[in-house]
Amino acid sequence: MKARSLTGVIPVLMVVVLLSTLSQLLHGPSRTETLLNLPELAAALVALFLANQLLNHVTRTGFHNEEAARRTRVLGLFLIFGWPLFTLMESLIRTARQVDAETFSWFGSWHIGGWPFIGGVVLLVFSTALRESAEMAAEIEGTV
Repeated sequence: MKARSLTGVIPVLMVVVLLSTLSQLLHGPSRTETLLNLPELAAALVALFLANQLLNHVTRTGFHNEEAARRTRVLGLFLIFGWPLFTLMESLIRTARQVDAETFSWFGSWHIGGWPFIGGVVLLVFSTALRESAEMAAEIEGTV
């Protein structure tokens, strides 16, 4: 599947996620539970936005350039560091909602899935390979 055919998929996914959340807010059994999930929803939307920006750039210029490597690195760093911050924020909100002075915990029920970390590491390795290939392409263009 070409990258050009994927550029329209991510905005559609973003709209589907937003409409699903709106539907849960309006018709769901627990509006409070839906509101508590907003930090993780925001993290998903940020990740989709960064992936969309990367795909749009790649369809215009190709993979082998510094900008593609930088955008890939930014997406990887967001998955490694940004996603856990959003989930920590969600956990803190849930914990503050159930405040009990004797059992208060800063991390509450903080749960980080493994896929953002693994995906982030893979993207960081890939961005390093892209940066190296961009340097080799520039070197080849200089010698020809």
